[in-house]
Amino acid sequence: KTILGDDALGESSEQKLVRSARSEWRKSRAAARAILAVPDPVGKPETGRLISQFSRHINRSQSQIDKTYDIANDELKEHIATAQTIEEQGLLMITLFLNFGVLLTVIVGWISTKSVIDSLASLNREADHFAQGDLLYRAADIPPDEFGHLGSTLSSMAEKLEKKQAELQASEERYRTISDTAQDAIVTFDSTGTIVFVNPATEDYFGYQARELIGQDVTTLLPDTQGERLDRADYQGLMLEQNTKGIKAETSCRKKDGSVVLVELAFSSWRAEKEAFSNIIMHDISKRKEMEAELKQRSVTDSLTGLYNHAEFYRLLQEESERSRRYHHPLSVLMLDIDHFKDVNDKYGHRVGDEVLSKLATCLRNAVRKVDKVARYGGEEFAIILPDKTDVEALQLAERIRAIIEDEIMQLNTESFGVTVSIRVTDFSKTSGSADELVSRADSALYAAKQRGRNQVNIDAA
Repeated sequence: KTILGDDALGESSEQKLVRSARSEWRKSRAAARAILAVPDPVGKPETGRLISQFSRHINRSQSQIDKTYDIANDELKEHIATAQTIEEQGLLMITLFLNFGVLLTVIVGWISTKSVIDSLASLNREADHFAQGDLLYRAADIPPDEFGHLGSTLSSMAEKLEKKQAELQASEERYRTISDTAQDAIVTFDSTGTIVFVNPATEDYFGYQARELIGQDVTTLLPDTQGERLDRADYQGLMLEQNTKGIKAETSCRKKDGSVVLVELAFSSWRAEKEAFSNIIMHDISKRKEMEAELKQRSVTDSLTGLYNHAEFYRLLQEESERSRRYHHPLSVLMLDIDHFKDVNDKYGHRVGDEVLSKLATCLRNAVRKVDKVARYGGEEFAIILPDKTDVEALQLAERIRAIIEDEIMQLNTESFGVTVSIRVTDFSKTSGSADELVSRADSALYAAKQRGRNQVNIDAA
């Protein structure tokens, strides 16, 4: 104890450093196991943090082993000096024995330390490359021990990450190709409603450049609050649902020039890490809606005159009749028939007959209010629904219409002629029964009245 110092029988500095190095090594192994336990570690902040811990513990362990070596080397020098003193005192053999033991310990320790340091350095280099995103680097000088197993595990994890990264890049390229060639507008925005991506079709469709839309609120493409549409509150509500897919709606969007177009909207959302994103795919349905409106218009109108057709007349009459009875409002109907129309067709032909019907339809439209409904009941017969008009008021209108048509001159090349109509006025608010029954009675009354004379107006209580 006197010769070797106070720590000879206790714990030496080398032992403390070795114990500390072993502790840091255990911590590095724990960090390595934590790295391997992370699912899909590519690009995750947690993976970078664990790799940094792993590298830090390995560096500390290596540093402490280096200190152990330095202390042992210093002690060797001290023992050599002591041996010289002991030699002078006659104790050369004892000193040499002790020095030999220390030297042997240092040599063995140095060999073991160098092996550990080299393995740790190789693992450290691989971890550094891994943390920097270099998944192709492999450490080739790690022995087949615990270090080798950890190195092999890191290499295997890097290969898996490299494969997943390649798959992700391929998926992104496929999505980019699809979005770039899609005819429909595709807009991606985050949880705050900020646009983060638009495809080329969006630029063509809305008249914006991509740079004008990126960073803007998605409501930039929404119109003023008119009609049915999804507003920003609807979008935010949809984004609260995770992995929302397949939600569709017909709404309107606003172009850069201010014009509003109808679109069919498909909405989907997903989560990446802790961030939510949403996609809107918009398909222009303006032409389709125009065609639908045109088809609907054709289904309720007469193709020759543009007036309501027979079926729509009955629907409108039923609707107005129910309203009249519910609110006790007057309701009158005029039934008109062109006098001797068969003679017109026989003398001038059906083409002229069609012109007469069209011109008569124009006269009727010009003679009534916007709330009144004019229909071609069939053949040369017409009907007019007069909401909120009493039979007396309807009679006055019928007489005015009769006079207008009587004064109308039909011009055919160098020949001109006129037509007259017979009109029957019926007060529907004073009767009961279905619309079919009431019209049938009014129609019968009209033909009965025509037997008593033409070019006249008659009133019927139905």
